[in-house]
Amino acid sequence: MINKIVKYFNNIIPMSKSFIKENNIKTNIRNSKISLNDAVYYKSKYVFSDITDTFQSITANINYDKIETNKKSKIFTRTGIYKNEAKLPVEFYKNIFEKTKVFFYKNFNLKCSFIAIDGVYCNTNFLHNGTAETSMSLGLFDINNSTPIDIHFTGIGKKNNECLSLEKYISENLSKFKNKIIICDRAYHCYRFFNFLDNNNIKFIIRLRHKENLKKPTKYAKHYDDYNNIVTNKNIRIIKRTDNIKKLAVENNDTVKQIISDSTIKIISNLNIKEFSDDNIFNLYKNRWTIEEFYKQLKHNFKFQIMKEYNDKSYLKNIYLQLTFLLLKNILIETYKSENNNKIKKTIINKNKNEQLDVKIKFNENIILKGIKDILLKDIFYEKLSSYKILNFMTNYFKLYSNKVNRSFERKSKIPFTKWYVKKYHDVFKAKSKDLTILIKITDNDEVKNKLKLEIKTMNKNLNKLKKNLKEKVVGA
Repeated sequence: MINKIVKYFNNIIPMSKSFIKENNIKTNIRNSKISLNDAVYYKSKYVFSDITDTFQSITANINYDKIETNKKSKIFTRTGIYKNEAKLPVEFYKNIFEKTKVFFYKNFNLKCSFIAIDGVYCNTNFLHNGTAETSMSLGLFDINNSTPIDIHFTGIGKKNNECLSLEKYISENLSKFKNKIIICDRAYHCYRFFNFLDNNNIKFIIRLRHKENLKKPTKYAKHYDDYNNIVTNKNIRIIKRTDNIKKLAVENNDTVKQIISDSTIKIISNLNIKEFSDDNIFNLYKNRWTIEEFYKQLKHNFKFQIMKEYNDKSYLKNIYLQLTFLLLKNILIETYKSENNNKIKKTIINKNKNEQLDVKIKFNENIILKGIKDILLKDIFYEKLSSYKILNFMTNYFKLYSNKVNRSFERKSKIPFTKWYVKKYHDVFKAKSKDLTILIKITDNDEVKNKLKLEIKTMNKNLNKLKKNLKEKVVGA
């Protein structure tokens, strides 16, 4: 398999040249100092770079490496390589990604059956006027094989339109969803969208936004007919599950307190109950979380969270290259697994309880991606990759760790005013407020009711005061 990988990736540039020729794509790369290899390598270094890296620093780094390799090499300017790379069309990079995806699925005999879909937002610079702007992309992720399928960049002005954007994307790419099951979170709770999927024979698992059953709209609401179609459709069912969840929350005096709350999840699906039980569907929905891990990896390792280009073509080029490198990471991981299957432990012994536990083997994928950037990137785009280099890379960059099956952690953040940082303070307030509200309902004494209402009001004031004090601490720091 390693030899196949070497052959394929050393052939990426020649294969891309053939693609350009076959499709009569004009690249206009005429500067004799700058080759197609240089232009693609430059773009790859850029998408892999930190937010502090500039076009100039990347150009300087490439020039330095060229002279170190061959003192007679001709160097190029930042403007020259930037303009030459800009002449490469989006289709050029998309072709590399699509061919790499086919290579991955074909050579490891993999099949994509379950697709998690979710929107992701990043800071962009379309308007280029100094104002803050956010653009949305739709990510499609194969949860069976932890593999990105596509990221559809929708651009600015698409906030809160995830359902409409996804509906349009599916309509234009129906063949991609044939014999697939899509899995979405609450952002895709939409009666019209449910009908659209069922009418196009697309199987789905979507979490409902409301804790109650499907909320009936008024007779004259625009989605009234869609609601009726859903509730009368015998193929569609709603599944409910309630679990007790333990959370760590922070009280006003900054002491940590554990609270237990009920968490009710309702899911709507058109899957056949004979083929997929309720438990099957809940387990599949739990696996949707891998797309969130994918986004975290994308933002952590690539220039994705903050993108400064002025046009959508540049963003699409970045995205296709980033997805290609994530595929390369998966190709290397699958190769390592097949080559070292006997060495990978599937169970561990708990010495304290003297029992054997099933474990899930994971790789430190961030280290692998950093290794691709530092070690393999140059060899790939200058057609110098070797089997020895890949074996040496696997020996040093593949770090395994084992997790007990179904192990989970609470979502939290240490960064002030991020979503999950605020929630840990708010959870105690919600728990107390809920208990006090119940007491208000069951008591007949008006004086006690007023005292309880005053306590809720005081708690709210204290929460706002705490928020203000936290802001002052951050500003003072």
